[in-house]
Amino acid sequence: MGGVQKYGVGNNLNTGLGRPSTPTLTTNENIITPRDYGEVMRLQLDGWDLGLNFSACHFLTEHEKCGRLHGHNYGVHLHVEGDVAENGILFDFVTLKAAMREVVAELDHKVLLPGNSRVVELVIGETNIIARHGNKEYSFPLGDVAVLDLNAISAEMLATFILERLLVIINFPPNVHKIEVGVDEGVGQGARVCREL
Repeated sequence: MGGVQKYGVGNNLNTGLGRPSTPTLTTNENIITPRDYGEVMRLQLDGWDLGLNFSACHFLTEHEKCGRLHGHNYGVHLHVEGDVAENGILFDFVTLKAAMREVVAELDHKVLLPGNSRVVELVIGETNIIARHGNKEYSFPLGDVAVLDLNAISAEMLATFILERLLVIINFPPNVHKIEVGVDEGVGQGARVCREL
């Protein structure tokens, strides 16, 4: 009898890795996923490689050097963990990248100000916004500013902000169990935040 040899559940075709290889499936067989081997699938999007980055300026009020207005080129990274769905994927890369681009566009080439700071006072006028802290006062055109619902503008807080925005934009399915967002202030240093879903 000629034809294609099928490898299904229970077939122990050895890959040399100490476990059965991923089988060729037919409609009546169980689907084997990495979870069946005790593994978790993880998707990774690197902001530097994919152009998911933005340039912005900020200040940190309780930091001597960074208390001055300055800027960074930020890279945004995303990791998604969970189970592979019946369609063979964990989650669509296209959807993830589109959502990340939307959030990055909100922050790009903006002055980032903390909307919930206990030490920064914001006064919003018709055409500009004044930011005061300590003995400093800055005035910016409204269109150049993004006021974020944060107590400070740091890599740590930006990672948290971006994670929250992604959760609003994307309705993750039940097979996604955890997401991690990273924000780099230039290449080589940054902050990561994880959330179990």
